Amino acid sequence: MSDTKRLKVFLCHASTDKLKVKEYYKRLMADKVDAWLDSENLIPGQIWDSEIQSAIRSSHVFIVFLTKNSVSKEGYIQKEIRTALDCAEEKLENSIYIIPALLEECAIPVRLSKYQYADLDIPDGYKKLLKSLHLRAQQVGCDGLTENKEENETQFEDSILPPEGATLHFRNKLTTFSSLENFITEDIDFRNKKPNWSSAIEIQNISVAGVFSNNFFINILTKFLKDYPLAQFKVQYILIKHEYLQNLPLSKTPADWAETSRRTLMQILSFAEKSQSLWGNRLDFAVKTIKALPEKSGTLLNHEHLFFSEVDFIHDEKNMPQMRINQNSFYCSANNELGYKQIALFQNRFNFYWNFQSEWINKK
Repeated sequence: MSDTKRLKVFLCHASTDKLKVKEYYKRLMADKVDAWLDSENLIPGQIWDSEIQSAIRSSHVFIVFLTKNSVSKEGYIQKEIRTALDCAEEKLENSIYIIPALLEECAIPVRLSKYQYADLDIPDGYKKLLKSLHLRAQQVGCDGLTENKEENETQFEDSILPPEGATLHFRNKLTTFSSLENFITEDIDFRNKKPNWSSAIEIQNISVAGVFSNNFFINILTKFLKDYPLAQFKVQYILIKHEYLQNLPLSKTPADWAETSRRTLMQILSFAEKSQSLWGNRLDFAVKTIKALPEKSGTLLNHEHLFFSEVDFIHDEKNMPQMRINQNSFYCSANNELGYKQIALFQNRFNFYWNFQSEWINKK
């Protein structure tokens, strides 16, 4: 039986845009596209010019990423475009071969202007690009691309507004956990009980008293440890210091929040101790408390999958702030550009609490 033929896509870009293009390389590879990027595909000792020219000529699609800087830039990018234009002359008239892709609003070079562009600076720009790649795959007899999931995406009620910068796929505890089950099914080889990840799985958690993330975290880590005995885990867990909650007018009964926080901390410490005894050196578990109220409570898996709920404030009739937990839980993936930004925001806040505030509190 022959291997699945994957769509070959060459990624043309100016060197100044390499970091942005690399993110699209990752997304395309995750969507089963055989993307070619110089920084990822060239190896030491190769004659890079001939390898690039060969990659262009053997590709089914040539995507040229454009910015205000790149459209007016002289250099090797212009040679790559000339090669692609020569190749386009050999294609059928209805072939989708050259696709200008705008990373930002900019003018399209005249020699590329006859081709409809993909605007990656708008929310559905990447989806439209994938549609073109699906059509091209059909034209050249390729398969293996990830199916278009637009029709399967969960529709949200109007009353549920996504946080700024996030693409949300799930909205309650049940579907969040279910989606993680799907993630496990796709990313882990059940026969060998071994994750595809090459290094230890990293789990970071920020917990707020009364929020689902604490139990969600315990349940999912327990599942990982039991079901995948070859996996190793590095866990960093942050919880609000219960004395801090007791001294803040965040609710009508701040002492209750403090007691819930104290019990949560004891539960986590007990779970960590039990887990260490059961799973030994497979689990590196560290816990810190913070004297702050994080914007989000959530669990981040391997810097790629974020399950979170929001923590925000309301004001009572006396204009006193009260903590309110957003009971909706959300999921976003690093494979999605907006989800990647949301994960980066969560990661930055986590690092801030872990490296600065936690250390400061522990010295008090």
